[in-house]
Amino acid sequence: MWTGGKDGRLPREAPRSRLTAARYTTVSITVVAYSEKIGNEWAKVVEDTSRYAKESA
Repeated sequence: MWTGGKDGRLPREAPRSRLTAARYTTVSITVVAYSEKIGNEWAKVVEDTSRYAKESA
């Protein structure tokens, strides 16, 4: 029966958590680095979508 890590699973899960945290940190840095470019592209998409929605309404 699994008891939430008390049976010895917790130490094995910890490295995976650290790896996941590192992966999210890398993704965050990448997103921040490209946020301006992505933001500009996304603004165009939103603008085009809004225009299309108004025209078809």
